Amino acid sequence: MSGMLDEITSIQQAFLSGCDRTELFERLLTVVVEMTDSQYGYIGEVSQDQETGQRVLQTRASYGLGTHISRDETYHDLIRSGQAVRNLDNIFGECVLTGKTVISNDIADQMDLVDMPHGHRPITRFLGVPLFANDAIIGMFGLANRPEDYTKDLVAELTPIISTLSTIITAQRSQRQYNHLITELQYQKNALDEHSIVSITNSRGIITYVNDFFCELTGYSSQELVGKTHAIVNSGHHSKAFWDDMWRTIRSGQTWRGIIRNKKKNGDYYWVKSTMMAHKNRQGKIDRYIAIRTDVTNEIEQQFKLQGAVEEAESANASKSIFIASMNHELRTPINAISGFSQMIEEEAFGPIGSQKYLEYAKDIHTSSQLLNSMIDDILHISQLDSKSYEPKSEYLHLRDVTEELLHSFQPAIDAKQLVVKVDIDEALPEIMNLDKNLVLHLFNNLVSNAIKHTPAEGWVRVVWSPSADSSGLQISVEDSGPGFPQDVVDKVGEPFLMGENPYHARHPNSGTGLGLYITKKIATFLGGNLTIGNTENGGFAGVSWPLKPL
Repeated sequence: MSGMLDEITSIQQAFLSGCDRTELFERLLTVVVEMTDSQYGYIGEVSQDQETGQRVLQTRASYGLGTHISRDETYHDLIRSGQAVRNLDNIFGECVLTGKTVISNDIADQMDLVDMPHGHRPITRFLGVPLFANDAIIGMFGLANRPEDYTKDLVAELTPIISTLSTIITAQRSQRQYNHLITELQYQKNALDEHSIVSITNSRGIITYVNDFFCELTGYSSQELVGKTHAIVNSGHHSKAFWDDMWRTIRSGQTWRGIIRNKKKNGDYYWVKSTMMAHKNRQGKIDRYIAIRTDVTNEIEQQFKLQGAVEEAESANASKSIFIASMNHELRTPINAISGFSQMIEEEAFGPIGSQKYLEYAKDIHTSSQLLNSMIDDILHISQLDSKSYEPKSEYLHLRDVTEELLHSFQPAIDAKQLVVKVDIDEALPEIMNLDKNLVLHLFNNLVSNAIKHTPAEGWVRVVWSPSADSSGLQISVEDSGPGFPQDVVDKVGEPFLMGENPYHARHPNSGTGLGLYITKKIATFLGGNLTIGNTENGGFAGVSWPLKPL
């Protein structure tokens, strides 16, 4: 017994020194086989099959069995390859599955009764002892063919070996778990290093670790960074209050997040999205700080460019508004004078002119001045929409009354051309609607005036009010019997100063400013709707649809 204890002590010392685990299992098995005068011995570790979830035995050592089984199934091969014994429907399995010591001193010579592997030597006596750790079975060892019976007293004598086997298997499992954890951590670290800039400092903020990405981005080597503080990359961009907030947050154990501008070794600036946190030791005290950053320089620079572009656009709009206001005042005064005096000449208010040509010239001057006034009105309205200074003013309107009121202003042009104008209002629309009268007036005037100007004498114009295509809004469509829209106008609908080329335009070059459809589209967009134009077999059409506010 003393010899066994000495050998166990030697094995334990070898275990602590890191000796090969397989060699230790074999030494232990040899000790117990020789001590009990057994012929065969086996040590296995219980594990779980990943596919089936069933318990299996991983062979760790065998004694006297290897030469008695066919070459492909030797226990020696099972040990070296790490293969498992999956068939536990035998005397080995009874020990594993029940977790109880199995003692059998009267086993028949016919091996089929115990379902052992093919070629196995006959077993006459058998002892199977389960191995436990924290009340969970982790393995077993078996002895066979002792000259004398296996007894409970013998099992008691083997307690030091049983304990040592359990310790070694438990340690081996812990080592595997540790190795697996280290491998997983290394995978995570590698993934983090590929994506993020990582640094670690001690509790005083002195850098103790930087990853390769940190060095690559900043231009500093790890030797230049370790032992320094992050002041080495401080750009001076952020205020003292900014850094005080960061330190206050992480010293309290909370995570701090923010965007920081730092400076590289070559003086260039870069931006990082940072996450900083504290690490506490077992005593609950902070022993280090960890910072994980992502380079967001490109994103920040794009934001600055966009912000600059927005500021430039706002400045340009402000300048444009000032210019337009000035233009409204400075241009209207002489234009109104030209318009008034030319009209007086045309009407021969102070007596006959004499030559008919002078009257035609006066009429052209008057018409052109009215066109200029109309263009100034259009430009002022566009300016309001572009600068977003226009504030919608909704009111309850009777749709038919408003339509007739607006058409009345076109009556002279309608009569002059002897046009037939028809108004259709869909019965699905309510009589009273919540609309911005000013915008509706602009839409109506632009669409109707465009149709009247381009419709030949004795033609027709049709105004249609109806629900929008999805029935959630309102649509106004104006159809006419004119020549229709040229394809270049259809393709570029909504562009400013778009006149198009067709026979009617050729005969009437001053028929409009070219801003009507442009303003119409601006209004449609402002209302959240859209402008549609096109041609039919009988002429052209233009329509605007937009969502409605509930009453």
